[in-house]
Amino acid sequence: MARLSDEETDMEDKLRPSILYLQRLGPEHLDQIFKHSRWVLEQDPDMGFEIFTSEEVELPKSHVVTFLEGIDKKLCARYLEFLISDRGEEAPEFHDRITELYLVMTMDAKKAGRSGNSVRYSFFGEI
Repeated sequence: MARLSDEETDMEDKLRPSILYLQRLGPEHLDQIFKHSRWVLEQDPDMGFEIFTSEEVELPKSHVVTFLEGIDKKLCARYLEFLISDRGEEAPEFHDRITELYLVMTMDAKKAGRSGNSVRYSFFGEI
C-alpha cells in the first residue's frame, strides 16, 4: 500500500485508498490492519485514526486500545475518548484504562519538565 501511493503528493490522495481498504477488513484480518495502519498513522495520525472509528466494521476494542497505546499514548487516549463519548461505551475496563492513561501521560509530562496543568485531554478539557 505504501509503495502504491509514493507518487501521490496530496495526503488525502495518498492515504484515502488505504484507509478505505483497511476500514472494510473485518476482525479476522486484525494483524493485517495493524501492520498496514502503522504506515498510515506515521503519515497522518488524524487520517489514520479513521481506520479504527469506522462504523462499517467493528474491531475488537481492547486489541485496538493495546495497539494504539503501543504507537502513541495520546492517540490511544483519543480512541478511548471516542469509545466513551461518541459510542457510549460503558464497560469499566475502558473507563479504567483511560484514567490510567491520563495518569501516565500526566506523570510523563511532569518528568519531561512540562507543567501538569498544561497537559490537555479532549475528554475532560485541560487538567
